[in-house]
Amino acid sequence: MRKEKSVKKRKIEIILSLLFLLLLGMITIKANQLYLNPEKAFRDAASLEGLDHTGEIFLIQEKDDGQRIYMISELNYQLEGSFAELIDMGGAPKQRFLLMAELERIGGIFWRRDSIWTEFYNTQLQAWYQQGMKTIVGCCQNPNIKEVNMKWGHWIDGPKGWETYVMDEGSYTMDESGFFYQEVDVEKALPDKYGGSQSIQTVYIEGRDEDGNILYRHGMDADGKRFSFNEEVK
Repeated sequence: MRKEKSVKKRKIEIILSLLFLLLLGMITIKANQLYLNPEKAFRDAASLEGLDHTGEIFLIQEKDDGQRIYMISELNYQLEGSFAELIDMGGAPKQRFLLMAELERIGGIFWRRDSIWTEFYNTQLQAWYQQGMKTIVGCCQNPNIKEVNMKWGHWIDGPKGWETYVMDEGSYTMDESGFFYQEVDVEKALPDKYGGSQSIQTVYIEGRDEDGNILYRHGMDADGKRFSFNEEVK
């Protein structure tokens, strides 16, 4: 009888120990914001920052042999009042915001937010080169634009002062959401003497309709003409 009680007590101690370890593990996971699902990690990271996104994650990219993931969604947010009027230089019908996050794999099982940031779009057509993602990400607010042509580069301190160095160019098609994106390693086009840490920018962008007509352009085109928010700079 005493032996049976000892065995029973031992079983209870083992069960309590396992429950304690399980509870400790759950507390540790929650405290360190670890998730089995990277999309859940992305959504909760946005909520913790008070950012309300559309729920649709339209770009997911794995990097570093699956050890890092980049995700992009659109924010449900519109500027109002005098500040909106001040920054709306392009005369856009509304402002659009992208929510971007970088997640890292922990222990080969979990995912955790490494960084989260937003991009702001307030012109008809705009794009950025995301260096960590090695991806062109852009937004269009003109539904008639179906194709986007771009040139990327960066500013260098040349003999005559700051000037633009064009590194590469490409064409993209618009999806139904008004966004376009494509993986491209622009940085590999940088000459060694400039290094890879320069800020890569869109030095020219144009949008065309399905017939090839130019509807919007900004920057310096192939003929050397400069455009500012679709208006030629004389």
